[in-house]
Amino acid sequence: MISNSTKQKWNSFFTNSYTDKEWMFMKISILVFIGPSIFWNLLRVNPQAYPIGLCKWLDCSFLNNDTIKFGLAGLIAVLLIFYLFEKGMLWVTLLLFLFSLLIFTIEESNGVKGRRGLFTLIFLAQFLAYLFHQIKLDLNINKNRVQFCCQLIAAVYTLAALSKLSNSGLQWFVESPRIILQITKSYYFTYINTGTMDGAADGVKMADWIGRHNVLTLLLLGGSLLLEIFSFVLILNKKIAFIYAVLMLGMHIGTLITMDIFFPTVSFPLIIFFINPFFLGYTAVTDFKSANSI
Repeated sequence: MISNSTKQKWNSFFTNSYTDKEWMFMKISILVFIGPSIFWNLLRVNPQAYPIGLCKWLDCSFLNNDTIKFGLAGLIAVLLIFYLFEKGMLWVTLLLFLFSLLIFTIEESNGVKGRRGLFTLIFLAQFLAYLFHQIKLDLNINKNRVQFCCQLIAAVYTLAALSKLSNSGLQWFVESPRIILQITKSYYFTYINTGTMDGAADGVKMADWIGRHNVLTLLLLGGSLLLEIFSFVLILNKKIAFIYAVLMLGMHIGTLITMDIFFPTVSFPLIIFFINPFFLGYTAVTDFKSANSI
């Protein structure tokens, strides 16, 4: 039997509010999923060959100096520690936003389209939440520092749907057999990167399977488009958002299996703010321990 305390814990997990412990586990997830990306791109930075965005206004090549580069890496590490322990969050989130913007702009100025803008905007959204709290424009900091991020994620999925509809209309999924070309191309990228034919062979098999299941492919693509169109659901209700996020994560996994394409820059924030796996695991473990101690 499920104890009353266990029911209460799981009911509180789906209330439209966020506890300090939930927020702590979200921050841990950010350090695990997003932190390494910041350091990796900073430490491997090369001279900016094709300056875009911020690097058009600022000569970002100063980061080619190893002393500056490792000094900035150390500063970011300190900021992330402050971030984890909720110290000076107004300035910490602002600096993390600015530094990640600089680092990811340099990445794209080298011709690498990492599309990590959402990682940067997450820190901006949190900065705005702390700013509103500081100037007493909105005092609900516990909710805003999460919900502002959730709104950004929902907006990204909505824009993705609008982009598909504006460029291709309903033909995006009606002409589903043409996806075979994209699948073949994606898997051949693996061949080009690794030099082995395993990826190319997998691509041929998957393309053949898609070609023999056109109706199923049509339904899956149509379902994916509908998920993106109605992604505003993510900001309406915490429990519904959790279920919807699981469905969207399934969409990402399906894209990975069929096309060998994965978008961590969107799927990681989705996992962090709507599923919160570390907090979910913590809750399950504590419930299991309490149930066995009775």
